[in-house]
Amino acid sequence: MTLLTEIRNNDRLRWGIWAIFAISASYGLLRLGDWRVELENDYQAAARRWEQVQQIVAQPEWPRRAQQAREQYTQLQARLWQANSEGLAQASFQSWLDGKAKQVGLQNHTVRADPATTLEKVNVWQIKAQLDAEFHPERLFDLLLLLAESPQWVVVERLDISQTTRSTRLQLIVVAFFQVNSES
Repeated sequence: MTLLTEIRNNDRLRWGIWAIFAISASYGLLRLGDWRVELENDYQAAARRWEQVQQIVAQPEWPRRAQQAREQYTQLQARLWQANSEGLAQASFQSWLDGKAKQVGLQNHTVRADPATTLEKVNVWQIKAQLDAEFHPERLFDLLLLLAESPQWVVVERLDISQTTRSTRLQLIVVAFFQVNSES
């Protein structure tokens, strides 16, 4: 017997198939209702966000804030170091830090600069240098003051003071930021 003949001759099978179809159709309609409710909620949330954006855009202080942001950006750009290549950036920062150490009279000091790290999102080279020297508190304070007063952007990342049986040494990690020139 074929399936079609079986369905024609068996009432229970026919009612079962209709019940399965009715349940499936009811489930589909219920899912459509849920989907409609989800879409409606998403639409209302988007409409609320749009209304908030419109209110923010209508505020009169945005042009002033944009101008302030441009001015701050220009000030930050002016504080970046300038160099035509990563090697020149590394050498100039190492030389600058060495000069500052000599200026305050640090004894037996060494300066070593690491290769540049490119900060891609802001298009800046970061140069990290390490200064090792004999520790003299007044000279350290003078050096930190010179670093803080620098017109270029200089960050003291770490300061370690260690004491051995022979002497007290300081290790200073300093970071400078150089503007990446588009020609390089």
